[in-house]
Amino acid sequence: MKRVVTGHNAAGKSVVLFEGEPNRVSRFPNLPGLCIEELWATEPNPQVPINGADPTVTMTNFIAPLGGTRLRMEYYPPDARLAELAAKGEIDMAQAGAEFAAAMPDLAAVIEPDFMHTTDTVDYNIVLVGELWCELDDGVEVHLQAGDCLQMWRSSRLAQQGRRNLYQGGRYGWSYAQVTQRPLIMRDSISHGHNIRR
Repeated sequence: MKRVVTGHNAAGKSVVLFEGEPNRVSRFPNLPGLCIEELWATEPNPQVPINGADPTVTMTNFIAPLGGTRLRMEYYPPDARLAELAAKGEIDMAQAGAEFAAAMPDLAAVIEPDFMHTTDTVDYNIVLVGELWCELDDGVEVHLQAGDCLQMWRSSRLAQQGRRNLYQGGRYGWSYAQVTQRPLIMRDSISHGHNIRR
């Protein structure tokens, strides 16, 4: 993906600050086809205009902090492909977990044994390619295709979005753009996790 970030020069005129591939991209040898591109990040009380530095390069947390945001692209291979490679011994799923933990330690730390995870964030996900099923705690499955949006309130008691869910990829894999925000005020926090099962 080409990422373009604009800003302002000393004269206050708009200029291109970054153009090209994202500077921070995570790939995993034991999860071939999985790619996570960090597009932008804001910390609490961001400086505007930015100072010209790419915040994704130096950020140490992948879960949005209180009052911050994260914008990323995520690409996933087909479930069946990874299962086939694992069955042949060509990839090591335990090692894949270690690779993920090394790349995104704070996110890996909240992943449960069944691959569900819980964060106090609001996520906006737009499916760009492929299809997936979102399975919720009550067993309901929602089918999502390219162009569909999944919005999750991870700490809400008011709607089904506030429950845990499970992503299951389709035959051809899928990718989506995700904006994650942690609002300054989060009330009545409830576990809301999601899992990408391969």
